[in-house]
Amino acid sequence: MKQFNNLDMTFKLIIKSIVAAPQVFKISQRENFLNILKKMNQDSDTVRAGLSVFMDNKRDSFPRLFFISNEELIDLFGRAD
Repeated sequence: MKQFNNLDMTFKLIIKSIVAAPQVFKISQRENFLNILKKMNQDSDTVRAGLSVFMDNKRDSFPRLFFISNEELIDLFGRAD
């Protein structure tokens, strides 16, 4: 969860800065911008893999969940309090 929160925060900061100054050339020339995007891509793969393991564990516990898509499961668990 911590890794997702860090990824989400970084994404929001990048989007906010892009909205403030939407010149593509200037954005692409920022220091370490490409490295940040590459790291975010790796982190998103890690988060996606963790989410897949989580959903598989839930499906093992509740066999009825095998008939629900990943998107529907995410929506279902996102609504749980």
